[in-house]
Amino acid sequence: MTTTAPGDRTVALFGGSFNPPHMGHVLLCAYALGTRPADELWLVPAFRHAFGKVLAPFEDRLEMCRLTAALLGPRALASDVEGKLGGESRTLVTLRHVRAAHPDRRFVLLVGSDVLSERQAWFG
Repeated sequence: MTTTAPGDRTVALFGGSFNPPHMGHVLLCAYALGTRPADELWLVPAFRHAFGKVLAPFEDRLEMCRLTAALLGPRALASDVEGKLGGESRTLVTLRHVRAAHPDRRFVLLVGSDVLSERQAWFG
């Protein structure tokens, strides 16, 4: 029997409003799964958008992320972590939470180029 040392499993964390998930999201995830050695990819819909964007209900967007993950295969899943955290979604808060909750995993952040210029505001 082999054991996994802390940090041996890599998760690509992909957060967003996913209002709704679209082909750009699917293509980015498929590319990341196909080219990056990640054991898992988590789609993480924002609970409440930090910049005031009006969103469909969280549960609806989470279900759409579940459907999207199903298209991507067994290494992809939808995470309700921001629903559990509640409130305004902030990248740093989410990252700190998942790292504390899953010390056996190493997390890498996957972001779309459309939000990269906003990165200074992610940590609010």
